[in-house]
Amino acid sequence: MKRAERLRSLAVLGARSLAVLGVRSLAVLGALTVLVGLSLPASTARAGEGETLRFGAGSKGGGFATTAEAIADALGRTGADFGVEVLNTKGSCDNVRRLASGEVDVALVQYDVAAEAFAAAAAAREAGADDGEDDEEDGEAKSGWMCELTAAELEGVELQLVAAINDSAVHVIVRRPVRLDDISSVGDRPIFVGQQGSGSMETSKVILGAAGLTLEDVNSLDIKNKAAMAAMQRGELLMMLRTTEVGDPAIAKLIATGMADVNALPPNVSE
Repeated sequence: MKRAERLRSLAVLGARSLAVLGVRSLAVLGALTVLVGLSLPASTARAGEGETLRFGAGSKGGGFATTAEAIADALGRTGADFGVEVLNTKGSCDNVRRLASGEVDVALVQYDVAAEAFAAAAAAREAGADDGEDDEEDGEAKSGWMCELTAAELEGVELQLVAAINDSAVHVIVRRPVRLDDISSVGDRPIFVGQQGSGSMETSKVILGAAGLTLEDVNSLDIKNKAAMAAMQRGELLMMLRTTEVGDPAIAKLIATGMADVNALPPNVSE
């Protein structure tokens, strides 16, 4: 089976997954998980590995990993004549970079990160090759794209949207009985905005930006999702920002302890 046919199989399966999961965003700010692939000429296909599709997922035990495993399992039960190797990654940003470097063939990417990656790749193509004398200077320039994607990383890369998988939502989780009417009021108290390399962290940056803040302005702990959940349950965090599916079991379990609750997005962020 040709690579294009394998991607079409995943696209059909992705459309079915959207219906099967039945997750609809009810939050003020929603996001979409999409399946993104790397569009390559047939002549550049990996020799000897045509029967296995490398699938970039997310951290082990996380939502992306669970979704990827479910897709791979469902595809296997269709009798497809190719395999799917699910690879654990750091999340959306890492997945885009792995796609660009050719380490994976398809990957789950949060929609806003995917949109930025498409835009950054298009900008890289339009910019063309840099002048030799400017290479060193441009290499040190800071990127304004999500995930700090650079033209060099995306040069010659053509991404392809394979399928929409499910809807997600931003969750503002606060320690009870706290209610936040302004995110800037967190001050220097410890919070969690997502794992490094994740789309959730990139969305959190946008939310902080809407409140007039950057990551440097807050005391954001550099820990894993599971550790953040445990810290919130112990009362060590004031707030968590998580972009994940509605009804996420880990969040539901945390809320059930009575230690935390979901806070509405403050007006200065959602308006």
